Amino acid sequence: MAQLTEASFSAGLARGLLLLQKCASCGSVQKGVRARCAQCGSRTMEPYEASRNGTVYARTRIFRAPSAAFRSIVPYDLCLVDLAEGARIMGHCAPEVEVGDKVTARIATIADENLLFFEKAMGPGAVAPGGEEA
Repeated sequence: MAQLTEASFSAGLARGLLLLQKCASCGSVQKGVRARCAQCGSRTMEPYEASRNGTVYARTRIFRAPSAAFRSIVPYDLCLVDLAEGARIMGHCAPEVEVGDKVTARIATIADENLLFFEKAMGPGAVAPGGEEA
């Protein structure tokens, strides 16, 4: 499988996938695009399809849009989520989501972009990789 890039991450979101990186040497799962593993320093990073399930670490409500594209949705909520795989990632979230909640991400079109949107999980394994309900 090819190296994960910003373009392939975005293409994954467009296909309904949350792609992270996994080190082929130590198995550590990491967010973003990295040339080396943050745990062992290996250059053997491979794309990895995340489960999209996790626990809310922090959340906040945004009252000021960062650009004109987001003005129509203010106020909106963002959260940091510790994914089941161990990586921490940021995304939009439903207003009722609170710190400590189990959540599942879906891919939502917000301000003409494909972005992560976290909602309270409906039970164990609420969403399997690829978006199918478990």
